[in-house]
Amino acid sequence: MTLAALLPTINAALNGLSACLLAAGYLRIRRGDRDGHKRCMLSALGVSTIFLASYLTLRAVAGMTRFTGEG
Repeated sequence: MTLAALLPTINAALNGLSACLLAAGYLRIRRGDRDGHKRCMLSALGVSTIFLASYLTLRAVAGMTRFTGEG
């Protein structure tokens, strides 16, 4: 399996993990857990940064995908 074929799956997983961390951070701050909220938010930032690096790598390796249909 090539890197270009694997990266979209990795990117989707990273985005999903970031969303889960944001939701967990929201729940923690609602419960008054400031330290837990901070950990979740910083983790979400880190995961999003990794996603950005992965996405830019994908675009560098595979190039842009053009829509070839109508509409």
